[in-house]
Amino acid sequence: MKTVKYSIIAIILITGTISLYFHNKASPLINISFFNKQELASDDIVRLLGYTGIRIQNDRLVPEDNWPKAKLTLKSRSLQEITDAVQGNIDPEVAWKRPSHLQRWEKISSFSFSSDQLIQIRDICFNKLGFSQEVFPKEKSYQGVFVPGGILQRVRFRLSFLNKLINTNINKPKQIYTLTGDRFLREEAGETKEALLNPNNGEIPFHPNWIEPSQLPTTEAEMVKLVFSQSKSAEIKDEDVVSIHFSEKDYKPFSVTEKTIRQWLEQNHPASGTYLVISNQPFVLYHQLIIKRVLLEAKRTDIQVESVGSAEGLASASDLKKQEEEVGIILDNLARIFYELTKIKKLNAS
Repeated sequence: MKTVKYSIIAIILITGTISLYFHNKASPLINISFFNKQELASDDIVRLLGYTGIRIQNDRLVPEDNWPKAKLTLKSRSLQEITDAVQGNIDPEVAWKRPSHLQRWEKISSFSFSSDQLIQIRDICFNKLGFSQEVFPKEKSYQGVFVPGGILQRVRFRLSFLNKLINTNINKPKQIYTLTGDRFLREEAGETKEALLNPNNGEIPFHPNWIEPSQLPTTEAEMVKLVFSQSKSAEIKDEDVVSIHFSEKDYKPFSVTEKTIRQWLEQNHPASGTYLVISNQPFVLYHQLIIKRVLLEAKRTDIQVESVGSAEGLASASDLKKQEEEVGIILDNLARIFYELTKIKKLNAS
């Protein structure tokens, strides 16, 4: 198979798949059955649409018996039309994307799924679309590393994965950039005092000589600093970690990665090269795309990004409530992935 060489990570449209390739590598970072070279959705995406009440007019795929009643019918399988639908631009009732002022845990899903529907949806997301797969680096050395913020559990998963990579897979990067904002910590997101101070958290161990600070964090940015002080690899020195902290009066979820990357470009004047993004599933592809899009908008095609992450923390097969919450997060994540694909397509065409 031929790859098209770009100075940034290219999106190659191949029949049946959208594959993300390194700028000059033959093997894909992630190979996911989303859309074909005509930008028409795969059967797996159409099935997910069906489970959320969205149909395709005169489609070749026969509706399944356990699909809910249709609430919206699209004219085609096109990337743009499906993106408009799942963003809620056509009918908010069938939107996969949650309102932008809400965090991922605040509005889990607008859909109610049966246990059988959850089994089918999770099979598509994990086994067909690859959201349960760990993604490892393809290179040994990187110009720097980004660690996006998030809720406490995800930050710990990401640091744990970074520690493992530094100890076994990659050379210690020149700089590690944490991407954080002013979100206040929330007990309903598992960010309690007990969780912050629990060395037996099941996600990442504490340094044996770690000392509890006199004041606990109240924001995401402060929490990320605490987690690094508790658990970063001995190979990572304090001076290696640079906080890219975006502060704004009216905090908006989901804008932090984009705004911190813009801030990093403006303030740090970064060198050319490949930077590694430490995410976790199901967000690995989303983080890659949003940073790629910002770099394109900034005309920094001399900078490439590669996103990796573990698959830890996915809901157990027996916990139906967590499964439904997780499905809502994945659908929201897919809506954002589709949006980024449409934006990147336009930027590449301009």
